[in-house]
Amino acid sequence: MVVGRSDEGLTYLNRAEELDPASPSIRADKGGGLVAAGHRDDGVALLKQMEVTDPNFRSPHAYLASIYLGELDCSDYLTEARIQARLQRDPDKLAAVQAAEEGFASGGCPSMLQNMLEVQKKRYAQHRVTAYELAETEALLGDRPATLQYLRLSLAQNEAGLASIRANSHFLSLHSEPEFRQLVVDAGLPPLR
Repeated sequence: MVVGRSDEGLTYLNRAEELDPASPSIRADKGGGLVAAGHRDDGVALLKQMEVTDPNFRSPHAYLASIYLGELDCSDYLTEARIQARLQRDPDKLAAVQAAEEGFASGGCPSMLQNMLEVQKKRYAQHRVTAYELAETEALLGDRPATLQYLRLSLAQNEAGLASIRANSHFLSLHSEPEFRQLVVDAGLPPLR
């Protein structure tokens, strides 16, 4: 899916589900895969169903938080991100969610993203957040130069998140940018069409 072959990825996820229908991890991945393949409503419905049947399983919350953030559905993002951080018992993520909530309360999505970015920059200086994560937030804020700068740093640091650059909805607005297209290739992924 990260190389742009979403339909093929769904075929593999469906086969995995046939082999192990009780696996919550496979079902959650299938929910994320459905969204990536353009079946957003089906994917979100599956993930929400999983939240009801197993509210303490982290993956559906993580996928939904990412989906909602990419859509700038900030209220639903905050709900899912808080649950995910609580289930992870990660004080850094809880602090980031709190800052995001304060920003949202004071100025909506733009303030939420700005607060998130400030926390991420502090954590980045402490090597607790990746350049790729900063690039995602900068992309949502619409700062193309900063997004590309952090993506170049991510590539130079060989960060694992960069493997999903091609499929990440946060970067859709950059797909026509020559520098972004080159970063995709430099990351070892097939070129964008």
